[in-house]
Amino acid sequence: IGARNAAHLWWLMPVEAVAVSAGIAMWRGFHNLGASLFATGALGFILFFLWRKPPSLWTRFDDGTGRTFLLWFWQRPLAYIERPTRESGPVLVLPRLFGSLRLTGDRAVTALASLLPRINGADCAGADLDAVVATVTQAEKDRRKQPVKLGRSARRRMRGKYQPPPTRRDQRTWEVLARDMPSVWFANAHPQLRLALEMAVTEEIERRQLAERTETLVEEWQDEEEIGAISDDLLLPDGVHERLDELRKK
Repeated sequence: IGARNAAHLWWLMPVEAVAVSAGIAMWRGFHNLGASLFATGALGFILFFLWRKPPSLWTRFDDGTGRTFLLWFWQRPLAYIERPTRESGPVLVLPRLFGSLRLTGDRAVTALASLLPRINGADCAGADLDAVVATVTQAEKDRRKQPVKLGRSARRRMRGKYQPPPTRRDQRTWEVLARDMPSVWFANAHPQLRLALEMAVTEEIERRQLAERTETLVEEWQDEEEIGAISDDLLLPDGVHERLDELRKK
């Protein structure tokens, strides 16, 4: 992310060079300092806006099932993240031509990991990455907090009303961050929060891939253990296992 932000900032140099060159050319052509300054400021503002939010007709994303969708530019203001509740996690709502696409869990993580690197562009280049990391760290601490236990009198009142004690669903780091997202298109949220969400969903996918790799390694390890046991028995003389069993009984 730091290298990406640095690359975005390097693009500011040609933007400024074009604006200043246009102002100098107008001043030399018309000998009007006020007009040249106005042209430099107006062109610089337009180029800065295009640098900050480059025009894009659509944005591609993966819904977590291997299918690729297009999110058109007029659909972006209508997409948002529903805040998580005590029972369910956040819901990523993406508008479609007919209805809307609602993604939760791993599908929402995959879609966000596909969307955020494309959306967190030049407008996030000036964000403080130390503050972003601190935001993710605080979200991890909030995730590890256990629910507060009810007192004895509160539990007695709950039993008297035949109501089960409230339980809190364990949330992941990206879900804790999504809790602080505004209920609008997340491209309009604070750059620091968007970068933190990108870090969290990327880490979530990495953990998922590591878990899948671990399961594969466990299966390979079990197969190798079976093969090793068979190859060890091939060189043993007959009757060794029976003799070991007798010694164990003694």
